[in-house]
Amino acid sequence: MTIPPDEVILVPDAYVRILPFVLEGSIRIYRVDEEGKEIFLYYVEQSQTCAMSVLACLGGDKSKIKAVTETETHLLAIPSSFVENWMENQVVFRRFILHTCEKKFEDLFRAIDSLAFKKLDERLLDYIRESCKTAGNNFITMTHQELAREMNTSREVVSRLLKQMERQGLVRMARSRISLVKPSNN
Repeated sequence: MTIPPDEVILVPDAYVRILPFVLEGSIRIYRVDEEGKEIFLYYVEQSQTCAMSVLACLGGDKSKIKAVTETETHLLAIPSSFVENWMENQVVFRRFILHTCEKKFEDLFRAIDSLAFKKLDERLLDYIRESCKTAGNNFITMTHQELAREMNTSREVVSRLLKQMERQGLVRMARSRISLVKPSNN
């Protein structure tokens, strides 16, 4: 299947009839509350599938998530009837699914930690300040992904916080470079 960007491909309370395996592109996975408010959980990218969809397929359950294509997405639509059979009879498929679930649950734990502690923005700014101080200048050369690994969070969270800090006049961003605008008060 080829699906255009920003297309909703799964909504809460719908039966999961296919397991999407992304060949190219990406899908954003959200949790939606009773009032329709959404919270981003994780991405499903090339050579991945959705852990929540796997669980719904295996249990014959309704979806608990919303899935939206981020870019034009090419995917292999595996019928849910195949998923259970392949889990039982295909060792490679079973290992892939278990690895997928492990990785996506790690993404979920990171999202929960960020929400629960709400101090990641302070930790991130302290890290940038300390790195600048150590290097003896007012910038660090790091990608958002590298920063995310350092902060034990997702790249998406780091990017959002850095944009917020940039709007506040604390940092200035360029490709793989983050500069302090306001020096540390220490």
